[in-house]
Amino acid sequence: MGSVSISHLIIFVASLLVAASVAGTLITGVEQVSSSVDKQSQELTRQVDTDLVVISDPASGAIYNDSGNDTTITLLVKNTGRNTLATDGSDLDVLLDGNYQTETETAVVSGGGRAGPRERSRR
Repeated sequence: MGSVSISHLIIFVASLLVAASVAGTLITGVEQVSSSVDKQSQELTRQVDTDLVVISDPASGAIYNDSGNDTTITLLVKNTGRNTLATDGSDLDVLLDGNYQTETETAVVSGGGRAGPRERSRR
C-alpha cells in the first residue's frame, strides 16, 4: 500500500514539473507576441497620425513644367496630421500615375524649416 502512495507522489511531482515548464514556455511566448503587437500598434498609430492634403490649384498652370526632357511636377501639400515630417522627404513616398517616384525634392514653404503639424510643405 505504501508503494502505491510513493508512485503516485512521484507521478504528481513529475506532472507538476512538466506543468511548470510548459507554463514558463507559454508565458515567454505570450510576452513576445504582446511585445510585437505593441510595436505594431505604435507604428500604426504613427501612420494614422500622419496626413497630407494636396492644396495646389491644378487650374493655375503652375503644377506642370514640361520644358525639353525635364518634366517637373510641383505640388503644394499641407501637413494636417499630428506628426512632424522630415523636410528632406525621407518620410514621404510618392506615387505618380501608379509609379513609385525615387527622384523627389522637398522644400518647406512655411513653418521655420519644419514640416510640422498643420504646416505647408512643397513637394
